[in-house]
Order: sequence, then structure tokens, then C-alpha cells
Amino acid sequence: MVGQQALTHNRGFSINVSKVSIKKMSTGEELHIVDDGSEAGGMGTLLISMTMEESIMKKAIVGNLVVKNPGKMIETFNITGTDEIVHIEMQTPHLEDSKQILEFCIVSINEFGAGADSTHKYGGPIKSSKSQLHFMSCEPMYLDIADWRGDGGDFLNQDMFLKIATGTKGGIAGAVEEVLEWLGLDEEDGLVDAIAPKYFNGGNGWAVPNPMDIEGTDNTIWLRTNSQLYPWGKETNSMTLMQLMSNLAENAIVDDTWCNFMFYPDFDGWHFKSIKKMIEDNTNGVPKAEEAGEISTEDPYVYSFKDGISSEAEADSGDPKILSSVSVTSPNHLILWKKGVYASYYYHIQPDYSDPYHYYMDTATVHKNKFIDYQYHREWDEKNWKGFTVETYKFLPEPGEEGEGGVPTEIDPEKPNKNLKFRNIPEVYGYFSNAYNSENPYNKFDFLSSRTGDGSLGKRNDVVWQTMSDQTNLELSKIKTIQQDIIGPTKENYLQYVFLKNLKEKWNIYRYSICCDKFDDKRQFLAVIDDAILLDEETDTRGGIYEYSWREVEMWPTSDVEDVGGGEILTKADSPITIVVVPESKGGLRGIAGSEETNMRGAFNLNELMNMQEGDDVFVGPGVNVANGEDQWPDGNDYPEAHQMMPVGGYFTLGENAIEPCQTREDSEATVYFHKHIVEMNALPEEMLETISHPGEDIADPRPLWNSPERIYFFDVQNAHDGLCSCGKI
Repeated sequence: MVGQQALTHNRGFSINVSKVSIKKMSTGEELHIVDDGSEAGGMGTLLISMTMEESIMKKAIVGNLVVKNPGKMIETFNITGTDEIVHIEMQTPHLEDSKQILEFCIVSINEFGAGADSTHKYGGPIKSSKSQLHFMSCEPMYLDIADWRGDGGDFLNQDMFLKIATGTKGGIAGAVEEVLEWLGLDEEDGLVDAIAPKYFNGGNGWAVPNPMDIEGTDNTIWLRTNSQLYPWGKETNSMTLMQLMSNLAENAIVDDTWCNFMFYPDFDGWHFKSIKKMIEDNTNGVPKAEEAGEISTEDPYVYSFKDGISSEAEADSGDPKILSSVSVTSPNHLILWKKGVYASYYYHIQPDYSDPYHYYMDTATVHKNKFIDYQYHREWDEKNWKGFTVETYKFLPEPGEEGEGGVPTEIDPEKPNKNLKFRNIPEVYGYFSNAYNSENPYNKFDFLSSRTGDGSLGKRNDVVWQTMSDQTNLELSKIKTIQQDIIGPTKENYLQYVFLKNLKEKWNIYRYSICCDKFDDKRQFLAVIDDAILLDEETDTRGGIYEYSWREVEMWPTSDVEDVGGGEILTKADSPITIVVVPESKGGLRGIAGSEETNMRGAFNLNELMNMQEGDDVFVGPGVNVANGEDQWPDGNDYPEAHQMMPVGGYFTLGENAIEPCQTREDSEATVYFHKHIVEMNALPEEMLETISHPGEDIADPRPLWNSPERIYFFDVQNAHDGLCSCGKI
């Protein structure tokens, strides 16, 4: 039937479908479903019905074709599902530039049974050979892949810092002809603008009506080589192309005010733009909310309403592009309240790094909880929403000046209604834990391995914070400087350090566990007691527990000593034994009573550790009851009133500046004179503990853990007792 008219509906303003065919991308071979008759072999149209659906809420146009299948033509064409596209040409009469050439990818084909093959109102003969083809936009079908960034290893190993979008029509021409050219993008270029020419503007085997329509954004993105990092330090797949585009749309903003970006296709191509921009760019003559007024039937671009209210003249006159608009649902205020559309809030949590005491204070104090709320009436008024909303009027009536009537949406930040708390807060935020949740206490350098792997196994758990929603107010230029100019150059150094550190650990294990070599850590040595402080005073000054200041010493027969290497000599020149303090510069150890520094702790005397008072008894090791119970127990213990247990190395003195037994701690700060005493000092390292546990120290952490020593020091010397039998009363 040469010269047959194109397939049309029974209304003059309905769509005319001039061509439908199935085409192989590899060879160009076509199976014609609808054409002018010349290509279909004179058989007329094979199309029974065609439906297509587009939505700004979906990432693909989807549709169905129901076609006749005479002689099993569909099977003969051998549709594989990987090489075929549906080619459609159509237009709307009376509308200029309305011709559309669309191509979609076939998803599936299925045959169905009996059905009429005529659109005649009385039906038609029953035919059994019919096929239904399901199709969709090709990009989500073929390009929703994890390796969308290509096979260029150089690109995959480098992070990118740039704007989400700049609004270049169709994207940056030629910017991504080769994957390596992505590296040439800078902060002012847009990621969406760079992606569009490669994936969404055609050239992949199917036609696209127009280049992508892109709206510029004000915020930026740090596109990481390992984009999805979770606090438990496990490697994850990168986002697919469509996931990335959806994520960009979800996080894009303009002027710190407008968000609600959408990423979607329609018959005009792909779009990356905000709802506000859609309303501003409306060229169909559909009135904006503020301009609706009376419907004009003279304007062919204004649609009429079939709502039971418009007049018959309004409903049937004019030549609209949209045939009719029918309201199928009304706002469900209960659901909108539950979803937070009218009022909602949440707390944005982040560390307060500006506090210089951040590392030394409790967690609740050094983490900011910023109150973020949304109020329907406030946002409408303050941000001038009028003209940028789909609805003409507010969904909720506004309360009067005195609060009467209407529906309030205010939230008290001090005492917010918890029913209004936003429930879709992202759960993945906070500090990073060890890779694979490892609790191995020897993995103190995992943060170095993470650095060398570009963060693929997470980050250091107690310093780096995963922000809520992966958003931060930090300027992109600063992030780029930190990552590329400060951290980046150290990567090779980290690799070398981790290699040497692991090598050393292997040698230590072999040396001390296999070879049974002597461990060079000092566990027992000589020390001089310099001073002491009383920690636990029992019954005035008669007993207690002291913490001692000490220094490591060496001793050797004086006749065999030639040089002491700068060490302090404690003995007299004619002493048979020379005792010398080992300088710290030569590895000498020391401890200071009362110090909280990890390796400068004072020492304890084992003889004193069980000193305690029980009732009237005051027990002092190794076997003295220093209680003075003469008044209460005449026949009992009568420890001399002016006697006391002396700290090791402590003495009473004579002379003008004597420290006498009758002096109390209230009378004089110095109650004994420390002449010094040599003891055999022992070190108890924390790794020898079997039952006791303590916080320990993470040597990968720059913060000192003040109350977690690596070892404690002790000696065992019996204390002397000295003093007068009694002291005169003052």
C-alpha cells in the first residue's frame, strides 16, 4: 500500500506515528513495524498498540509495543536483546518543531495468545500470532555499570575535585574523548558537564534527541577513587554511573537555597536540573502558579481541565498540547506530616576541631549538635517560594496574627516535638574503626596501610570523622590542597615506612621467639632513691605508702674505674665501690614521684603496699602494729607517740636546720631528710599481665594517654622506724 498515510489517532491533535522499526546497532538491519508502506512490503502497519511512560521521578523512559507477527517475522529477525533498538518517529500536528526521533533498547519479548488485530469498533478477526516488546532508555540498561570511568589506570588512581555542574549546554565538548583527559578538569569544571558528552548525548549506538540539559550548581564534589568508605573498613564497589548521577542530583544546590535537583530523561533528551529551573524554563505556555487566573481557550498551549467544574466550552475548545489534566489524588495531610513535609528537624553532629582541648575532653562536650529544622510557613515566606511551586496556594492555612485559626508549623528548638524528628538521617557517620573490625592489639599501624591504599580499608578510627550525608562546608580548594599537596606527596614515604616497620616486627618475632635471644629491655637494675611523697597516710605520720623518685645507677670497684662518662658520682672518693648515675643521654632510666608521664613514673616499695588500718590496728610491713592504744587499751599495743615508719632513704637530722621527729606535716613541709639509698629496682611491663587489663597506649596516636604506663617500677626494702618516745606538748 504505497502512499499509505502515517498511523494516526482519531483526534486531529493526537500524535502521528510515522515510523516504528526494530534496528540492529551492529549492522543497521531493520524490521519495519510502521512506515509509509514501501518498507513494510505493502503489508501495512504491524503495530497494534504502543505505550510510553516518562517521569521526572524515574531514570528511564519505559514502554511497550504490541505488534502482529505474521510468519513469525520477529523470530526470523533473531532479536538477541543485546544489539537491537526500537526506532520511533512521531510528531504532534499543529505544533511546530514537534517531530521526535526516539530510540530505545529492547528489554524483553513475549508472545501472547488470541487477540483482535483491528481497531474497528466492532472488533476484528482473531489472530494468535502477536508479540509484545518491552523497551526502555538505553543508558540505564547499558551504562549502569561500575567501571563507567573506563579502563585508564591513571584516572582510577587519582581523586578529582570539581563542581557538580556548571550548566554548559550538552556538557564540555570533547573533554572526555579519552579517559585520561579527565585529569585535565579543574575546580571550575563540572563533573556532570564532563560525563554528559561521553554517556548521555548519543554516540553509543543509539540516537539521543538533544544534548543533556544541565543546570549549574554552587556546590562541589570530591570524587574519590574509593567512593564508598564505611566506618568498618571494608572495601566496597564504587557507585555505578546511574547511582552517581542520582547522588549528584540529590546533593546539588543553587545559591545555598534551592535544591530538589532531578536527573531524568524525556522525549527531548536527558536533564539535570532543579524543579525551580523547570518552572522558570517552562515554554509550553502552561501558567505558573501565580499567573494561572482564568483559563484562556484562545491560547493553544494552555490545557483545559476535566474536573467537573470547567464549562463544556472550555473543555472542548482550543487546540492544547496537553489534551486534559485530571486530578487523581489529593494531598494526604497525614502522610505529609509523617514524612516531614510540613515540619521536621534533626541534629547535625560533628566534632568541634576548633576547640584546642578537643582530644582531652569527654565526647559529648567536644561534638557539636546543630539544630536543623524545616518549617513550611517560614520557608515559603522567607525564601519567596511564590512562583516556584507547583501548587498555587499553600497546602496549609496560615495562622492569623494572634495565632488563631490555621495550622502552625513552628518548632521549638529547646523542646522540639520528637514526633517531628526526621527519620531518614544517614546512619553511616562517625569515627572509623579498624579494617574488617579487627581487634588485634598489635595492629597499631593500620592507619598507615589505609593511607597507602588510598583509604580503601577505611581510615584511622579516632581522628578522621565521616560526615553526615558526606557533606561539609569546607572549601573544595582547601580539601584539594590537603589531599594533593600535603598528604599525596607522603604516600611513597608511608609505603617505605610500613615496609620497614613490618620487616622490623618480623625480625623481632624471629629474634625473641625463635632464636630466644636476650631481650634488651631493662627488667632489673640498680637505682638510687632521691625523694618520696606520701600517698596514703594512716594515723598521722606513723605508717602509709610512699611513691619514690629514683634514678638508674651503676656501681663498680673504685680501683677499676677509669672514667664515668659524665655521670654523677654519688659515693666519696675513698669509697671501695663507686656508684654513678647513668645519664639519660646514655639510656639511663629515671622516675619522678607524682609524674603522669608514661615512662617517668615513680617506684613503689613492696614492703609498704599492704600497710593499712583495720579498726584500731595500724599494720605496717613487715610486722609492726604502729597503733597507740594506751588510753583505750592500757595493756595493749603502745607504739611510741613520736615514732613513725621512715620512707626508704629518709632520716631525721641534727644541727641548726635539723628535721626533728616532733615536727608534724602541719609544722614543716619537709618531715625527713633524704640522704639517698641504693635499691634493686624491678620493672613490670604491661604485656606480662594475665588478668589485669588497662586502656594501654596506642603508639599510632599522637595524644598521650596519661594514665596508661607501659610498665611500673618496684623494689623491696624493709622500712626503718625512728623517733622519740614522746614529744612535748606545744
